[in-house]
Amino acid sequence: MKHLTNEIENIWQEIDELLNTGQQTFSSEKSIVFNFALKFSKIFPDGKIDFETPLFGAFSDGSYLDLLITTKNSSGIDTKIGFEFKFPKKVKHNSDRTNTRQKIINDLKRLTWLVENNRIDLGYFLCLTNELAYTKSKTYLKAPEFVTHHGKTYCLENHFPENAKFREHIKPISPINFNWRYFSNGKTLIENKIFTFLEPILISK
Repeated sequence: MKHLTNEIENIWQEIDELLNTGQQTFSSEKSIVFNFALKFSKIFPDGKIDFETPLFGAFSDGSYLDLLITTKNSSGIDTKIGFEFKFPKKVKHNSDRTNTRQKIINDLKRLTWLVENNRIDLGYFLCLTNELAYTKSKTYLKAPEFVTHHGKTYCLENHFPENAKFREHIKPISPINFNWRYFSNGKTLIENKIFTFLEPILISK
């Protein structure tokens, strides 16, 4: 299992380096998902890959999981890994920050629900952005409890934030820590980096 999680982190690091050194560009979240799956398949060629897998039923923000990978562990037993991705990107205007912050937390709730109900064995949330608002601590006028800033932790004792739109009542089953790369002295996007990547958030029992 450690080999598997290490390789997932290595792939995420490789995508970071490719994007931030200008060797590769990604136009959308779906292109990130596809590129990640392609790199995974080269390392684990026997893995089974499925995009937009219907796993949730009546769950907030749709019934589909971005990426489902099934591979065998060292004992030859199938391991199902579910991935949710977010790629809020500022171009000419800001991205829809209020809605996206809520969707980010909801992705964590969705992955937690899947792991807790044995639909998947591991859940990974992967995110990158070129917009500072997601990484810096501030007071929001709308959906103020849905925060994603550097250093934010959602503890096991408390439920994830919820509202009428994202209504599921779910507690974390493993620590949820938001650690953005290239963050120093309250600032992100340093060292000539274009995009800041979130350290992969792993959800497991």
